[in-house]
Formats: sequence, structure tokens, C-alpha cells
Amino acid sequence: MKALPNPDVKMVGLHGLPGVGKTMLVNAVGKKASEEHLFDEVVIAAVSHNPNIRSIQEEVAEQLGLRFDSVKSESGRANLLSQRLSGDKKVLVILDDVWEKIELDNLGISFGDDKNITSGDEKAGSTSGSSYMNTSTGRSKILLTSRISDVLDQMNAGSIIGNISRSSSMNTSTSRSKILLTSRGTEKLDQMNADKKLECETLSREEAMALFSKIVGGYEVVNNPDFNHIATELVDKCGGLPVAVSTIASALKNKPSNVWKSALTELKRANPTSIERMGWVYSIIELSYKLLESEEAKSLFQLCALGGQASNIYLSVLVRYSLGMNWLSNVFTLEEARDKVSALADKLKASSLLLSNNDDEMFKMHDLIHDVSRSIVTKEKQMIFIEHDNSMRELRRQGKLDNCTGISLSYMNVHHLPSVLECPKLMLLFCKDNLQLEVPETFFQKTIDLQVLHLTGMRFQSLPSSFAYLTNLQTLCLDHCKLGQIASIANLKKKLDILSFQSSEIMQLPNEIGELNELRLLDLSNCSNLEVIPANVLSKLSCLEELYMGNSFHQWDVDDNASLTELSNLKHLTTLHVHVRDVQILPQDILFPETLRRYRIFLGEMPWDWVNQQKYSRTLKLKVTTKIHLDHGIRTLLRKVEELYVDELEGFRSLHELDDTGFLDLKNLQVKNNSGIQYIIDSSHGISSAAFPLVESLLLDDLINLKKIFHGQIYSGCFRRLRRIEVRNCDSLKNVFSVSLATNFLQQVQEVEVSDCNAIVDILGADRETVDQEETGTIVLGELQSITLQSLPNLVSFCFGEKKHSTSHHGQIGNTSSSMPLFSDKVEFPKLQKLKLCSINTESIWHYHNQLQTSFQNLTSLIIEGCDNLKHILSYSMVNWLQQLEVFEIINCKRIQEIIAMEETTVNGNRAIPFFQCLKILRIEQCPELKGFINKSSSKDISSCNTTEVVLFNEEVAFPNLETLTISHLRNVKWIWYNNQPHGYSYGKLKELTVEYCVALLNVFPSSVLGAFQSLEMLEVTDCSSLEEVFDTKETCSATMQLRQLYLDRLPKLKHVWNKDPHGSTISFKDLRSVMVEKCWSLKSLFSFSIAKGLQQLESLWVSDCGIEEIISKNSNSEGLEQETTRFEFNWLSSLTLFSLPYLKCFYEGMHTTIWPKLKYLKTYGCERKIKIFRQPNAEPQIQQPLLLIDEVRAFTFSLIFIHFTLFF
Repeated sequence: MKALPNPDVKMVGLHGLPGVGKTMLVNAVGKKASEEHLFDEVVIAAVSHNPNIRSIQEEVAEQLGLRFDSVKSESGRANLLSQRLSGDKKVLVILDDVWEKIELDNLGISFGDDKNITSGDEKAGSTSGSSYMNTSTGRSKILLTSRISDVLDQMNAGSIIGNISRSSSMNTSTSRSKILLTSRGTEKLDQMNADKKLECETLSREEAMALFSKIVGGYEVVNNPDFNHIATELVDKCGGLPVAVSTIASALKNKPSNVWKSALTELKRANPTSIERMGWVYSIIELSYKLLESEEAKSLFQLCALGGQASNIYLSVLVRYSLGMNWLSNVFTLEEARDKVSALADKLKASSLLLSNNDDEMFKMHDLIHDVSRSIVTKEKQMIFIEHDNSMRELRRQGKLDNCTGISLSYMNVHHLPSVLECPKLMLLFCKDNLQLEVPETFFQKTIDLQVLHLTGMRFQSLPSSFAYLTNLQTLCLDHCKLGQIASIANLKKKLDILSFQSSEIMQLPNEIGELNELRLLDLSNCSNLEVIPANVLSKLSCLEELYMGNSFHQWDVDDNASLTELSNLKHLTTLHVHVRDVQILPQDILFPETLRRYRIFLGEMPWDWVNQQKYSRTLKLKVTTKIHLDHGIRTLLRKVEELYVDELEGFRSLHELDDTGFLDLKNLQVKNNSGIQYIIDSSHGISSAAFPLVESLLLDDLINLKKIFHGQIYSGCFRRLRRIEVRNCDSLKNVFSVSLATNFLQQVQEVEVSDCNAIVDILGADRETVDQEETGTIVLGELQSITLQSLPNLVSFCFGEKKHSTSHHGQIGNTSSSMPLFSDKVEFPKLQKLKLCSINTESIWHYHNQLQTSFQNLTSLIIEGCDNLKHILSYSMVNWLQQLEVFEIINCKRIQEIIAMEETTVNGNRAIPFFQCLKILRIEQCPELKGFINKSSSKDISSCNTTEVVLFNEEVAFPNLETLTISHLRNVKWIWYNNQPHGYSYGKLKELTVEYCVALLNVFPSSVLGAFQSLEMLEVTDCSSLEEVFDTKETCSATMQLRQLYLDRLPKLKHVWNKDPHGSTISFKDLRSVMVEKCWSLKSLFSFSIAKGLQQLESLWVSDCGIEEIISKNSNSEGLEQETTRFEFNWLSSLTLFSLPYLKCFYEGMHTTIWPKLKYLKTYGCERKIKIFRQPNAEPQIQQPLLLIDEVRAFTFSLIFIHFTLFF
């Protein structure tokens, strides 16, 4: 909705998985756009897989009230549509489900200049050329949806976007033409040049369960013990796809539990054809697969089926499988194979058949799509998935293994393997995570065509003798295995290309490995027990292209072990991962192969991280103590490195001395723990004009003598791509950047974090160009999105410019507070989204004038912590700048008296109410002097305010979208809310409220405000020593609360949870699920009578260490009705705990019965009055009723723990 009126966004693409709800979403967008009068007309047309131009034209024309009459040709109709859309009315056109590139001009869905449009049928011709919209008057928009997102680039919007941009009559500032596309993936969106791509995400687990419950009949159905666990598994299997959830829920509505179980079994077997309409859901996904143009992409999709559901899919495994199966054409090296598989994976992601991940080396597959992939690979490749022993026996009996080409045994339920696997056509075998499974010696005798064998999580004292038959094996992976004698691998030397022992327990690599003269990849990563690699074994692997030894062997040149010099003999090596802990053993003449394109080389005794994702192809980590070590071939690596960690590097004054070429490929630089480095760049010692051209991230930590990051003249090419800089524990540094550097070279920086630097005075400091100038002009950091400043005791300002004013206040800069604002109008951050200030001694954060509005209008997160000299955070009018703020935290500010300072801001004579329109999370903690969010006592208008009582939130502020509120350690706050009905739009969406250590607080919810909190789900109140009541439930109030969880602890003066029985009122707590009350010794009863009668959903009740005499207080309206028996029904209560309640007399004083059909757990302790727990059903009624009736508790379904009390039957 935000993109539609944005003149800079001309085409919006919406993509997502099939069935995720793209069509439903764009229909809702169209409806809302119409309701909000953004457009005069909204038109929606489905394009689909095989678009019919005439049908689409007719569908659009009908909604526009346009008749074609005698116009028969597609071009003539297109011309009429174009005329209609270019008229005076604003029209939104939504094209849904675009699979391939379509020419919008051919449809007539383009906006022509009226002067250039010809009427008629055959005369119309094409609307291309000069007939494009003059956007100064054009008022229509196009919204396209596509399952395959690259179609947007294919469409090129040449009929609209491209020509619009070239048209001399185009006024882009007023252009309102829009295209919205939906697609299953991003690829088609790219093909149509979408300006903005949005993903339609799957449902969360909670959302999916809510949808499922709504369809099958509500939570009463899914919470039924007969259905609950089945419902949970069914929803999980649907993977958040609305179409799948609604389909399966509709099929199961009003069906018995055995039908639900059968449906779950079908889904687990990935063959839900017998479930009504689920076959249709699967057919949608299968069609996406069939439309893949590349057979190699289809093969890769099939390989992804081999893993289990929700498991990670690794690029490296796909490469190894694809090579082993010979499925990649025109690929001659592992590097080429990796590039090709990566490109194919991108195609699958673009078609939404794979899910993207933050790690480019890893993917996931949606559960439903995984099921389809298994079905496809079973049909097309005769691959079989064996889940248990019976399945294996049945397949053998039916002869289905005869034509099988692949087997996946990725389940623990397979305990036995046949002595001989009779699969003459088997090409791939995958067996996972079964240490107890034994492989018979003769198992592989009849699998001579096997090409890929992957055994993971298994145990081998020695390899089966039948390995000798695997003469066609090209990929062998024995990962996460416990391995003994493996010398027989030498029998595979004829064709074996790939050998992996990743994360296996192996002590010694046998000499025979050296006989694998065709081996191209050897993976020994995470073999932490590997101690022996015989000398010259590695150097014999002359064809080796990739060698992985990270977190593995480190006994180089020890006894008869391998030497590092062997690596230089591997002339084809392109990838190397290795850790040399003892840098003293580095040979003087070591030369790493010049062919290296990808490497992770760690030098030094440090617990380097090998686990985290590999964002960069070439990583070098150094922990060396003298300069001489860098003369041993390391400089060659430094010239190519993309990621560099330098720790304790001695003998260098500036970092650029490490590479005289200027680190031309470096992207991520981290320098730590060094007392010698004074500068990162020092141009006075000579530096390339293009040094550090690609660095994106810079981290400097514990450089105690670092004086400047950049010293001397800096060339324009240096750090031109820097996005993030973090500086920590650099106590000689007085500023991070100079003003001139920020002005000229740091326009692209997005994130700045500076912490624990005792000498920092300002972030942007003076230099030769600015120190003598009165005015430097405004500095605009146009891309800066995040600022974190923490523990900077001498920080005066963000930007140099008013230092002379600072010194006049303080005489000299020291560890003291600054009266000047931290941010002034000297610098602007138009894209700033996150600001965090911790332990800063400033008295004022910003100037309160409009010049700062452009810097903070996009702020979404504001965190102020430990700033003890602040008395307030915002001005009254500044709130209007913060309309995008979502997170606001004020923590441990000792002197703060108000969050918003009052000022005389009025609208039409009335004070304007500050709205935090988008705020969702608010935390106020450890502010002992706080007098209120807006302290009315500090304003001139105090006639109606009692200044002796601190109200945290008064009627002067509104939070219409607040969801989470935490208040803690506010010692002056007596009331949270002003004792009048708050704005109906203030707290209507609040879901979680936490109140703790507010020692003056008397009440949480006055009766006048209860109605405003109807979305509240969780309430936690602890350590409020003066609190007397939680809910003021006067009969005059009205509220239906959605509260689900209530937790009260350490409230010594609490007298009432509900201070008055709301009998006859409309107050309801019917959704309450969990109640926990502890250490409330003044509390005599927990529930009022009316509240207890409505607790139909209560599941857990815990009461301990309280002065409670009765759980439910007596009905105050029961006079004259004492002889009637009251019935309390707790139909969902499964857990009841009563601990240390020495004054407990009864559950309820009057005549009553209680029903607890779901009770499973009952625990009592320290109920010293020895109350009765059970009474026989036929026993005489008593005034003091027992807690439970024995016939109403299924004794065999719950656990009883009775300690220190007497049990009466």
C-alpha cells in the first residue's frame, strides 16, 4: 500500500510459494485501495500459465464497463483499452499469476498520450512507439503478480517503464503509473524490471494453527486430547501455506479422530492423493517443476529430495552428488561445477522450489515441496525412500529394487540390511545417522554401477570387503562416522573423484590414500582427532583441486607427518582450508599454489571459528607476534584476501604496510589486540591511490595506541564502499572520522558503532580543512541507518563545530557532562533507522528545532541506556518527527524526570496530543526520578493535576499500536494510567504488560481504563511492595479481556487480584489459561465468585507462599441462597499446584461441587490445616467442601504428589 502512491516506484512485484496467498493479498490490496479512494476503479485479471490475450482483454474491459462490439482483433481491442486507461479516471490494474514475459502493449494495458491514440479496429495497430503516458496527467496504475519473478525483467516494462523514462513529456515527479506482479519466485520479477520486490511470506505456526482451528470448528476441537497432537503435526506438515492448511482443515472438518490419523499418515508418506483437494495442491507445485527449462535444474531439484524434511541442503553436497552422477554437462573442474550448481540453485529459488537462506552455501526446501520432490524422484528416477525394516523387506519381495537407481535410508527405524543389496542399476545410496546399523561384508557385491555413496553417522572398524566391487564409484562420503581401518579405499582409485571424511572420528590417514591419483577433492574438515598424515601422501594427489582441513590435522612436520611444503606441489589446487597453530614451523620458502581461488587459512594459536557461514571466498586470519613471519609466502595471500583478521601483529605502525598493493580485493577487515598500530592508513609513508577500494566492514578493537584511523591525505578511491565501522577499546582515539573525510568519502556508510573509547570527544572531528573555519556547512550522511554510541565518557558531540562552546562550559574536556546537544544541525542522517546511546554523559541529545526533523523522521528504534545526566529525552513537538518509531527503550537513566518535555505546542488553541503512531515496544526501566512520561507538573497547566501523585501515562500521549510494555524500577510511580478512560486508540493492541519493582504503585488497572486493554494476553506483576490490587472491577465498568497468562509474585501488600466481584457486570476473563501467584501474604482469596465461574479455558493454576484462606471468595450476592449448591467447572484445567499455604481453609466456603475432567497433575505442600482433598460421591455434603470429588477425577490419568498433609476419603 505504501508503494502505490510513491512516485519513485513504478513497478512492484509480489512473489512467494505457490499457495502462500498472493492472489488473496492483491485482492485485499485492490479492495483497500478502492476504499481509501486511491483509485476510481480497480481491475483484477488473472494471467495464468498459458495466457489468452483475448480473454484477459475481455476480463479487463468488462470491469471497466468497456464494450468491444465489432472490434475483433487483439490490436484493436488493445488500442481501445489503452485509450480507456489513459482517461481522466484513476485506474489500478492488477495482473495476477504471471508465469512468463507478456507484452503489456499487446494487451492494451499501457497508458498512451491521448493525442497519439488512434481509434478504430485495424487502424489501431500497436500502441508502442510514441503513445505513452504523460504522467503529469496520467492517473492509472498497473499491478502485476507472477509466480516466477524474473518475468518482470523479461517484460522490461518496455511498453511502459522503459519508454516512460525516455519520453520527453514524462514528468517523473508526478508519475503514478504502477505495475504489481505476483510470482512464485524472484526470477520473473527481475525479468520484468520490478523497482520493488516484496515476498509474500508463509504463516507463522501460531497463525497456521489459528486458521486450521477456525475451519475445523475452533480451539475447542483442536484442544481436545483426541485431536490435539494430530492437529499440531498436521499444521506443521502444511509448512505455513494457507492453501494447504485450509485444504486439509476443510477435508477434516466434522470427521472423527481416525480420519485425522489417516490424513496425517498420508501426509507423512508424501502421497496425500486420497485426501480431498490435496492432490490439487501438489499438482500446483509439480507444474512449477515441469516448467523448469533446464534438465539439470530438474535433476538438482530431485537431489534435494534425498534429505529429510526441514533439513539443511548444502551446496557442497549438491556439487559432490551432481559430479558423481555425471549430471553436469560441459563442466571440467570443481570450480566450474560449483558455479553451475550455484546458478541452478538460484533458478530453483527464483521459482520458489528452494528457500533462500542468509548463507549462500545452504538452502532449505518447504515441507510440501519436499514431499512433491520425493514423489517426482520416485516416479522419474526410480529412487526409493526406505523408512523402516518392513519397508525394505516388502520392496525386496516385490522386486522393486531391480530397477532402482537411488536409495535413501535417512531414518533410524532401519535396523538391518540384507547380506547382499541386489540393485544392479543402483547409482546412488544415502544412509544417515545410524551408528547401530551394521553393513554386511558382502553388501555391495551386486551394486557395481554405484557412483555416489554417502554414509553418515555410522561406525566402521574396517570397510566392508565388498567395497572392492565399487569400481565405478566417483563420490564417497563417510561423514560423521567412527572409522577404523580404511586402507581398502585404495581399491577405488580407478574413478574416485571425491572423498570426504567430514566430522568423522579418524586417527590416521593411511598411506594408501596417496594411490588415489584421480582424486580431485579431499575433505578432512572437523576431523579433530586426526593426528597422523604420513609424509608425501598429500603431494601424491597431483589432481587434487580442493582440500579441506579446517579444525582438523595440525601436527605438521611432527615426526613422519606431512609437511606444509607438500601443498606447493598441488598444481591444480583451487580451494584450501587449513589451520597452522604453530607459526614457527612455517618454512622459509613456503609458497601457496598460485591457482588458489578460494581459501580459509588460519595462522596462530587461536580458537578461530570454523562453524559460522562463509560469506567470503578468501579468508586469512593471522595471530603472529613478529614481522618476520609475513615473509613466508603470506604476502601472496594478502594480495588476494577478501576477509582479513589481524590479531597481535607486531612491528607495524599502520596496517596498509602489510600489502604494498593496497588490499585491492579486501571486503572485511578486523584488527584486534595490537599496541603498535597507530593508523590504519598513513599516507605519509606512501600508499596506493586505490588502497582498500572494496572494504565494506571495518572492526577495530583494543588498539590502545591507535591515534587516527586515516592519517594524512586520503585518496578518493580508498574505502569508497565502506558500509559498517565498529570501534571498541581504542583509548588514544579522539574521533573516528574527520569532517572532511565524512563529507568526501563516507557518504555510503550505513552503520557506525563506537564503544568503550575513553578519549573520544566527537565522532566527526576537526582537521586542517575545518579547524580554522567558523562554519563548515551541513554534512549529510545520506546512507547512514544505524548509530550506536556506548561508554564514551568524554564524548561532547557527534560532529565537531561547537567545541569552543564546550570548552567555555567546562574549561577543558574531561570525564564530565556536556550541556551542548549531542546532535546538532551540523550533520543530517535522512535514512537513520536505529539510534542507541549507552553511558553517554550528555545533558541533551538534540536541538529541538525543525532542522533536525530530516535526520530522525525515519527512526524505527531508539534506545537510551545509562545516560545519567539526561532529564528528558524528547520535546513535545519532536514526537511528530518520530512517526516511524517502533521500539523505544529508556533504561537506567538516574536523573531523568520525564520522557517528553512539555512545551507550549497547540493546535487551534488546544494542546496537540503526541502520537507514537507505529510504536510497538516500549520499555522504561530503572529511572528512579521519573515523574511521568509527560510530567504535567512541569507545565503551566496544572490546575487539574495532583502533583503529589505520579501518573506514568496521562491523557496527553497516545500509543495506538503498542504491543509490548515493560515498566521496571520506577520508584515514584503511584498510578500507571491516568484515572480517566484513556484514548480508545491508545492501548487497544497491547498484548504484553510487565510491571516490576514499582514500589509506590497501588493499582495496575483502575476500572475506568479496563475497557481499553481488550487485546492484552500476558500480564506479569512482581516486586511492587505497595500494590494493593491488580484489577479494579467496579460494577459500573465493562470489559471483555483476552488475558491468557497472569503472573503475580512478591507483592506483600496485595489484598485483591479483583477488588470487587463484578457480579452482573460485563467484565469477562474467559480466555485465561494460566495463573501463577507466589509470595503474596496479604492476599486472602484468589478469584472472585463471578470471575471463577467464567474460567472455562483455565489450564494451569499455581499458588504458593501466600496468605490465602480460600481460592474463590464467597458470592457476595448469595444472601438467602446458602442452601443451593454452586457448581464450578474447570473443564480444561490439567495442572493444579498448592504450595505453602498455611492459612488455606477451603476451596470455596459455600456449598459447591467442582468439575476437573482434564486434571493430570496435582501437587500440594505445606497446607498445614490439612484440608480435605477428596470426598466420596455419596458422602453427605459439608459446609467445608473437599477440594475434589473422586468420581470427577480420572485418577489413572494424573500424578499425585502429597507432602505434609492428611488425605481423607
